[in-house]
Amino acid sequence: MYDMAFDYDNELIVYLGNMDYNSLIVENLKTLQRIKIEFPFKSDHGEFMGSWIDSISIKNNQLYYKYSNPNDYNEKKPHTEVTINIKLKKA
Repeated sequence: MYDMAFDYDNELIVYLGNMDYNSLIVENLKTLQRIKIEFPFKSDHGEFMGSWIDSISIKNNQLYYKYSNPNDYNEKKPHTEVTINIKLKKA
Protein backbone atom coordinates (compact mmCIF):
# COMPACT_ATOMS: atom_id res chain seq x y z
CA MET A 1 0.00 0.00 0.00
CA TYR A 2 1.33 3.41 -0.97
CA ASP A 3 -0.10 5.93 1.51
CA MET A 4 -0.44 9.32 -0.16
CA ALA A 5 -2.37 11.55 2.28
CA PHE A 6 -4.16 11.56 5.64
CA ASP A 7 -7.01 13.49 7.23
CA TYR A 8 -6.51 12.69 10.90
CA ASP A 9 -9.59 14.63 12.07
CA ASN A 10 -11.92 12.52 9.90
CA GLU A 11 -9.83 9.31 10.04
CA LEU A 12 -9.38 9.22 6.26
CA ILE A 13 -6.44 7.84 4.32
CA VAL A 14 -5.70 8.07 0.59
CA TYR A 15 -3.58 5.42 -1.09
CA LEU A 16 -2.83 3.97 -4.50
CA GLY A 17 -5.15 1.07 -5.21
CA ASN A 18 -5.47 -2.02 -7.40
CA MET A 19 -2.68 -4.36 -8.36
CA ASP A 20 -1.39 -1.88 -10.95
CA TYR A 21 -1.75 1.11 -8.59
CA ASN A 22 -3.78 2.82 -11.31
CA SER A 23 -6.34 4.54 -9.07
CA LEU A 24 -6.69 6.23 -5.70
CA ILE A 25 -8.61 4.73 -2.80
CA VAL A 26 -10.03 6.96 -0.06
CA GLU A 27 -10.81 4.94 3.06
CA ASN A 28 -12.36 5.76 6.40
CA LEU A 29 -10.19 3.87 8.88
CA LYS A 30 -12.97 3.59 11.43
CA THR A 31 -15.85 2.41 9.20
CA LEU A 32 -13.63 0.77 6.53
CA GLN A 33 -15.86 2.38 3.90
CA ARG A 34 -13.92 3.05 0.66
CA ILE A 35 -14.33 4.88 -2.59
CA LYS A 36 -12.26 4.38 -5.70
CA ILE A 37 -11.11 7.33 -7.77
CA GLU A 38 -9.94 6.68 -11.30
CA PHE A 39 -7.07 8.76 -12.61
CA PRO A 40 -7.89 11.09 -15.52
CA PHE A 41 -4.56 10.11 -17.12
CA LYS A 42 -3.00 6.91 -18.40
CA SER A 43 0.59 5.73 -18.31
CA ASP A 44 2.03 5.83 -21.81
CA HIS A 45 5.44 4.40 -20.97
CA GLY A 46 4.60 1.88 -18.25
CA GLU A 47 5.90 4.09 -15.45
CA PHE A 48 4.71 3.82 -11.84
CA MET A 49 1.41 5.70 -11.65
CA GLY A 50 2.37 7.38 -8.39
CA SER A 51 5.10 9.27 -10.24
CA TRP A 52 2.38 11.31 -11.97
CA ILE A 53 1.22 12.81 -8.64
CA ASP A 54 2.98 16.07 -7.80
CA SER A 55 1.03 16.85 -4.63
CA ILE A 56 -1.98 15.43 -2.81
CA SER A 57 -3.98 16.32 0.30
CA ILE A 58 -7.34 15.65 1.87
CA LYS A 59 -9.22 18.07 4.09
CA ASN A 60 -12.84 18.90 4.88
CA ASN A 61 -14.11 15.99 2.78
CA GLN A 62 -12.25 17.27 -0.27
CA LEU A 63 -9.45 15.43 -2.06
CA TYR A 64 -6.99 17.71 -3.83
CA TYR A 65 -4.24 16.55 -6.10
CA LYS A 66 -2.01 17.95 -8.78
CA TYR A 67 -0.45 15.82 -11.49
CA SER A 68 1.84 16.11 -14.49
CA ASN A 69 3.45 13.75 -16.97
CA PRO A 70 6.68 12.44 -15.39
CA ASN A 71 8.14 11.96 -18.88
CA ASP A 72 7.99 15.71 -19.58
CA TYR A 73 11.33 17.08 -18.40
CA ASN A 74 10.53 20.71 -19.19
CA GLU A 75 10.92 22.90 -16.07
CA LYS A 76 7.69 24.68 -17.02
CA LYS A 77 5.67 21.56 -17.76
CA PRO A 78 1.92 21.93 -17.25
CA HIS A 79 0.29 20.67 -14.06
CA THR A 80 -3.38 19.76 -13.76
CA GLU A 81 -5.24 20.31 -10.50
CA VAL A 82 -8.14 18.07 -9.46
CA THR A 83 -10.62 18.53 -6.60
CA ILE A 84 -13.04 15.76 -5.65
CA ASN A 85 -15.77 15.90 -3.02
CA ILE A 86 -15.54 12.86 -0.73
CA LYS A 87 -18.75 11.47 0.75
CA LEU A 88 -17.93 8.81 3.34
CA LYS A 89 -20.04 8.05 6.39
CA LYS A 90 -18.60 8.95 9.75
CA ALA A 91 -18.55 6.38 12.52
